[in-house]
Amino acid sequence: SAKDADLHNLPRKDNFSVLYVSSVQNKFSADSADHFGISSIRNCFCDVTDFFKAVVEDFAAKDGRVKYLEGKGKGVVKNFENALNACSGDVIFLCDQDDVWMPDKVRTVMAEFENGAQLVMHDASITDADLNVTNPSCFSVHGANTSTCKNLLKNTFVGCCMAFTKDLLSETTPFPEGIAMHDWWIALVALKKKRKTVLIEKPLILWRRHGENVTGNKTTAAQKISWRLKMLSALMRK
Repeated sequence: SAKDADLHNLPRKDNFSVLYVSSVQNKFSADSADHFGISSIRNCFCDVTDFFKAVVEDFAAKDGRVKYLEGKGKGVVKNFENALNACSGDVIFLCDQDDVWMPDKVRTVMAEFENGAQLVMHDASITDADLNVTNPSCFSVHGANTSTCKNLLKNTFVGCCMAFTKDLLSETTPFPEGIAMHDWWIALVALKKKRKTVLIEKPLILWRRHGENVTGNKTTAAQKISWRLKMLSALMRK
């Protein structure tokens, strides 16, 4: 939710899209929907389940910048690619369905793009389902860094903390088959191509981690090795 963020007074020259993908039915979706009303967003593309479709359509009826997209039914990564390709803003912010944005998130991140960044990731305070902070720094947990090799071995990029330029996106699509997640791939391409990547060591969202989250589940060692080999192979072709 960005309803508490100080975004309504942003200058209209800001040209960015918010990408919001909802893959599960949960109690946080209605709260998060409030950020669709942000005044300076070029557009907000949503790829959601039937549960949230009515909420999105209600916002879309009030604001033409909100668009509802049907997923391709080919998994999370392809759903994100579908929605990302539809974004028209110069900068794209990723957003989970249960984030709470801090008041200065957009201003702080956009300032880095004005200084030439192509990929920005900020820190986050990790919380439980009720927004009680369980760890004040996602960066400290993940060991955030901008090394291509280190991030291939252990991803430290978190999608809901990321924003990137439309130009960078064009360098990453179409997404290779069999990659683990879209955010990991986008980060690896940016780092490998030495695009300006900035880490903001300030928590700019409350990041809920709870039983209904889609990502972050356990995977087998074989699956982890397979993902890395596929991404390494795809990176070598970039």
